[in-house]
Amino acid sequence: MECDSVHSVIERRLRDQDVYLPAEYVNLMKRARVKPHPYEVKYIDHTFFQDFTKLRLCKSLRPGVRPGDPTVHNIRAIRYNNNGTMDFKIDHSDDCHPHPSHQLRNSTSDSHTVTPLYSDRLKIKELKFKHLQDLKEVIPKDFHSFYDNLLHKLNIGCSINTVNMNVTTHTEPHRYRHTDKGSPYSQTQIHSVMGLVKQALTMILSVLNYDISY
Repeated sequence: MECDSVHSVIERRLRDQDVYLPAEYVNLMKRARVKPHPYEVKYIDHTFFQDFTKLRLCKSLRPGVRPGDPTVHNIRAIRYNNNGTMDFKIDHSDDCHPHPSHQLRNSTSDSHTVTPLYSDRLKIKELKFKHLQDLKEVIPKDFHSFYDNLLHKLNIGCSINTVNMNVTTHTEPHRYRHTDKGSPYSQTQIHSVMGLVKQALTMILSVLNYDISY
């Protein structure tokens, strides 16, 4: 296929090249071929992708549904029209016939309108963001800002080491304060748990950009 030769030319151009940003691939791919002219490269972002899920699509290209009707293998030409309809030919010398698809016959003026699939750049996972930050050790500092500004997801969570609250012995009664309900937990254990809860709340509120003071 023609695209295979294009990929091969680009791969040869990329050999032994230092690439620090995705945009640098654009220039390298353009320079991969000189004659008859450089490759035409389009650098896309999230605005390029469209949402086709709401389109009224033709589920089958077959122009017939009954036994003996033409099948896809009999089609010689297909024409897509701007109004969302489709015509076909069984023979090159024939006139175009409207495709009998029920979905296309019932298409409306807005059934072929697409909307952007994404409203903003996609966020990468926090772990991938961390790994990219680690790569900055071998990347020139001039490129660090690109990796610092990557949108990424934050995993809000913390691990709290629970304190064993099971009292198995009362050999040291001075360490425990028995309340009216008979709770056998020591002051040390209670303060440890409260300290962990305080740390967890502080961490959560700091992620949510709240300030908390005690």
